[in-house]
Amino acid sequence: MMAMAVSLVFVIFMDAVFIPVSLQAWYLPFVWGPGLILGFLANRRMLQSTACFVWMPGLIWLVLGTFDQTFHRPNWASWIVAVKEGMFPVSQNGCGTTECLGVLVYTMPAVNSVAYSLGAWLALRSTRKKDNGGPA
Repeated sequence: MMAMAVSLVFVIFMDAVFIPVSLQAWYLPFVWGPGLILGFLANRRMLQSTACFVWMPGLIWLVLGTFDQTFHRPNWASWIVAVKEGMFPVSQNGCGTTECLGVLVYTMPAVNSVAYSLGAWLALRSTRKKDNGGPA
């Protein structure tokens, strides 16, 4: 949850100050980067191996979002088109009638949970190399 909040603040800051960025760009590093950094910094201090499994609730949330997009789709669209347009659009026009809320509610938290887990794994790996006398 903290990774999502940090990422949303970062996206809003980047949108207002530096780059005209939209929330539809769920795959760019400024969206998942804060989750990666937070996972690395938090787990470097706490050294919890369970932090590497934060991706699991994110994946479950993404699956629930897939079901939600499937049941709330237009009559003309197949379920795969509804999921692609609602949760994984490539451009702002790709969202269709959903206003890209699927990206904000389902995709971004899942991407951030995966990034957090990766950061936590990298932190564990870097501290283990230090403890074994290898290069960090």
